[in-house]
Amino acid sequence: PNGNKITKEIGVEGGRIISEDGRVELIFPEGALANKTKISIQPIISAIPNANGNGYQFEPSGIKFLKPLELLLHYRKEDESLCPALFMFMAIQDDAGRWEYMDYDDWDSVNHLLKGFIYHFSAVVNGNLVSLNIESREMKVGAKQDFALQIAEPPKTVSGSDELSSLPSLAPLGKEKAEWSVN
Repeated sequence: PNGNKITKEIGVEGGRIISEDGRVELIFPEGALANKTKISIQPIISAIPNANGNGYQFEPSGIKFLKPLELLLHYRKEDESLCPALFMFMAIQDDAGRWEYMDYDDWDSVNHLLKGFIYHFSAVVNGNLVSLNIESREMKVGAKQDFALQIAEPPKTVSGSDELSSLPSLAPLGKEKAEWSVN
């Protein structure tokens, strides 16, 4: 856990719940739940090296919905300065605890909002597919600076099984590099 758990009872009529930090919002459409259910969002420390802040554990874990829920992730301007929203991803754990990568269905750059749909509860994280190894650097005219683009590759299914590689790994950069020059 890495913050306070928010709990709310939601029924057949639908509703919404927002994490204490305001970063995650779940919208339940009418008919998504068969009965009144105690729903909670718990911020958790994300184990993914390229995560944007906390992960979130949704409870009751494993519950499946009759209709998909809309998941809204409110990202910060600072998140976008490290990685444009277009290159962010969401991952959710499946029933066996394996991570499934998901693209967002839509994003709103004006309101800093990523939108997706989920069909069950477990842990969810938001992360960056790409980032630069240098955020900013002052340079004199004529100076040069090396930088690297780090790419997190989504895990791939191992041939002949449903096992996934670890989540996520940084792509090897090898001898590839780019150079900035100021003129």
